[in-house]
Amino acid sequence: MMFQSYALFPHLPCIDNVAFSLQMQRVPKATRRHKAQEFLRLVHMEAYADRWPAQLSGGQQQRVALARALITHLSVLLLDEPPSALDPFLRARMRDELKRLQTELGITFIHVTHSQEEALALADLIVVMQHGYIEQYGTPREVYNQPWTAFVARFIGGHNVFTGWVVSTGPAYTVLHAPDGQRFVVPASDVAVGHAVTFAVRSDNMSLATAALPQPVGVRAVLSMVWPPGAMEWCIRCSNIWAWLTRHWNGCCIPSLRSLWAISTCIRCS
Repeated sequence: MMFQSYALFPHLPCIDNVAFSLQMQRVPKATRRHKAQEFLRLVHMEAYADRWPAQLSGGQQQRVALARALITHLSVLLLDEPPSALDPFLRARMRDELKRLQTELGITFIHVTHSQEEALALADLIVVMQHGYIEQYGTPREVYNQPWTAFVARFIGGHNVFTGWVVSTGPAYTVLHAPDGQRFVVPASDVAVGHAVTFAVRSDNMSLATAALPQPVGVRAVLSMVWPPGAMEWCIRCSNIWAWLTRHWNGCCIPSLRSLWAISTCIRCS
């Protein structure tokens, strides 16, 4: 197991931290130090073998803790939010290192995280839990594109979740009516006309237009926030709830806070 706090022994240099489990197994000192050096090399920390934990940065301590966990020749490694204490740049680098090591060693990593980005970037299989219960499991693509519940849609995809009821159906689409009177189009389903449903609008599948569009192609929205400057993420008011979208503005400048029309692609989540 690799702990969130790294839990390195402050009174031991890096090489002895890595070799500690072999010491407990009474492996001769020369043998265990040679093996520890190999695993430090695996995480690119061989040059720091004789340094103390207090002399290392957070990212370096994390690599030493990872080498200490791997030296036991385990078949499954549990990682408890290992990059959480690192800054965003080091977190991204550590994700790459974890993926590389898992591929090279061919062992199972169980990675506990609250970061959707980490889960989507690292996992072959994602299990989403809430209050101790499994909400959904599947590949990153399945969980992102086909959420089973509103919680998964919000938590993993950052989708905008709405409620409404079915007003008409067709061979390729279903039209939903939102409480404020606006209409949304979702892929065809077997839900009968008049039934209430929960559906999600993907933030990365929305774009804006200043001219009115016929419903249900477009829905009325008000742009209320642009974050950060440069239009990486926008907050709009749509169908009585706040909605987020992550598309660049196609014009020459960022639109002002005014009424807009949002063109959306919807998915049904319950």
